[in-house]
Amino acid sequence: MKNSNSHFFSLSGRLDRQSYTRRYITILVLTICIVGHILLTGMQHAPSIEALVAMIGTIWLIFHFSLWVQAVKRLHDQGKEGTMALLVFIPVAGLIYALVLAFIKGMDTANQFGDIPDTDVIRLEPLEIQESHTIAVR
Repeated sequence: MKNSNSHFFSLSGRLDRQSYTRRYITILVLTICIVGHILLTGMQHAPSIEALVAMIGTIWLIFHFSLWVQAVKRLHDQGKEGTMALLVFIPVAGLIYALVLAFIKGMDTANQFGDIPDTDVIRLEPLEIQESHTIAVR
């Protein structure tokens, strides 16, 4: 089974701790920036307070959906079903649970959810230099 940790919104596959932590921080920072921007500019441009609340609510849902998808893949790495990931939708407790997932070690072998995940970090491979034969023209 091919590891699909590169598909951000896919519920299949596994996600290692390092990749999960990076994605969690990225989602959190983006959400804080977007909500901050809405609060700073939305107060002046929103037609009503209800519209502002609706925008922030939509961002909250997108944030938690993204976090839930990553939590499901993190649970898959531990050999567990993704149903416990629904806890991320509970305010405060969900964020704590999502953080705890970053510290629980995954399985060292392939499981029913896929192969051992590769860390989605750019790896630098050593270059193989081959000798070339050149002819000098005079």
